[in-house]
Amino acid sequence: MLAEDMHATLWDSGNAILDLGTLRGSGDGEAVGINASGSIVGNSSSLYPGGVTTKHAMLWRNGSTTDLSTLGGLNSYADAINDAGQIVGQAIENPDVDEIVCVSES
Repeated sequence: MLAEDMHATLWDSGNAILDLGTLRGSGDGEAVGINASGSIVGNSSSLYPGGVTTKHAMLWRNGSTTDLSTLGGLNSYADAINDAGQIVGQAIENPDVDEIVCVSES
């Protein structure tokens, strides 16, 4: 992790701090929502060869990280997760078109 990288972090009720990490182990991560089951959604950016940076929506659940994909474009964003495990966010296929998406964590 570089000094300028930011990672999503979870503080549990016992005051333990858990670094949720990022996709591909580099770049930034941010958490934006958590449900009653402890599933967390957020976003992770990664730098690819050639200098292309992408941001993908991600799910942290039971110690595992899942890339929620982009529907074919470069970027996606998770905005919230409810207690039923439904995740709402955006997939951006090109700079002029945002698609609103809803997926289930199960």
